[in-house]
Amino acid sequence: NKTKSLLTEIAHKHTKLFFNAYLCGNDTSKNSPQAEAGRALTKLFNENPNAGKEILTSTYESLKGKTDERSIEARSKVIQTIACLNSLRHDKELKDLLRNIVKDESETADIRAAAMIGLGRVKDEESLEILLSVASNTNLPSNLRGEALYNIALIDAPDYIPLDFEESINKDRPY
Repeated sequence: NKTKSLLTEIAHKHTKLFFNAYLCGNDTSKNSPQAEAGRALTKLFNENPNAGKEILTSTYESLKGKTDERSIEARSKVIQTIACLNSLRHDKELKDLLRNIVKDESETADIRAAAMIGLGRVKDEESLEILLSVASNTNLPSNLRGEALYNIALIDAPDYIPLDFEESINKDRPY
């Protein structure tokens, strides 16, 4: 499909611009050319989730492993976009991608946190073990561990958190 090819090319060459537009389009309080472009992208992604998914995953894969600031920021925008998709709840492949990103210690903390937000938003119970692993890893930054805990709470599976882990988290908090 010609439109999909064009969008894929734009997403790969101008990733930050493309996904900023998408994210901006999800903010209904904005009226700007970027927001209008974003709303058009949102409509396209919602009308044809497979095309949107292909654009997102191929863009992420083209940026994976790149360490320059521009690529990291662009990769972050892709993951933030995936985290916002309405179709995420029913898309095993995208949830698998987000779970793998959360586990990937070579990925930046911000990108791993964005992946956690997507999993928490759709209450993905399959990610609980991964999130708990991040939350309990004292070698990780506290903000990443906190994000994991927050998203465990969003998934709303209180019986999943082992009592000894919960006690270790709360030992410094008397309330």
